[in-house]
This record gives sequence, C-alpha cells and structure tokens, in this order.
Amino acid sequence: GEYMGQCAEFCGVAHAAMRFRVIAESREEFDAWLLRQAAPAFDSPDPLAIEGKTLFEDRAQCFACHTVAGVKKARGTRGPNLTHMASRGHIAAGLYENTQANLRMWLMDPEAAKPGNIMARDAIVYTDPDMELTEAQVSALVAFLQSLK
Repeated sequence: GEYMGQCAEFCGVAHAAMRFRVIAESREEFDAWLLRQAAPAFDSPDPLAIEGKTLFEDRAQCFACHTVAGVKKARGTRGPNLTHMASRGHIAAGLYENTQANLRMWLMDPEAAKPGNIMARDAIVYTDPDMELTEAQVSALVAFLQSLK
C-alpha cells in the first residue's frame, strides 16, 4: 500500500511542508523499480523538450543542483535527482501532484509554491532579475522535465 508521512523534526521554515510517501510492495516489484531508476533518463526528440534540456544545461543552470542520468553536465547533489521525474506522482516534497500545471507553477515561483525552499533562494533564475525565466522558457523546461521517464 501507500502511506503518508510528515517530517517530525523541526528543520526550518518549510518544515510543515515536508511530506513524504512510503510505498510498500513486493521484493520483486521493488527490485524492478530499482532497475528502472538506475537507467538513464529518456531522451525526447520533441523540439520543445530539447530546448528545455539546453536551458537546463546552460542558461538556467539547473545542472548545478540537480542530477539527470544521461545529461552530461547534470551532476548536482544539492537538489533532488530528476532522472525519472516524469514517473513521480508528486513534486515539491509531496505538496503537489506531478501535473503540467503544477510543474509550471513551481518553476514560475517556487517560493510561492513552497516557502523557504533552496531553489527559490539560490537558483540564479530566481535571484538575478536579468536571468528570470520567460513563459516560453518555462514551457520548454516543463516539456523537458515531463520527458524524463
């Protein structure tokens, strides 16, 4: 089954938003999941996803904090590993379902989505007004992230 959890130790301003899920399944199902997680991310031929991958690796500098297996530069460990992000049911520490609309909302303003998160505080696209993401760039990043199966 699936069980909900909540962080039990005060760890900062976003403490109340730190949720998680535990999925209990058979050993065989878990082993199959582990094998899928070890595989590189899917490389989409979609032009918008390719544009998003380029943004991720270059201008937006997402690679500095996030890993995506198969994306050469993306070896960051500060943020979550995004290799199979599209296969996840939720984003933002379990606060939101992993939908296109919620992913867009998160990328447009992560501080409003989850106050106190590291991405809003440290990512150059949120701290430098000259680097702010446009609607088109957010669309490209969403297409890329949704291709990571």
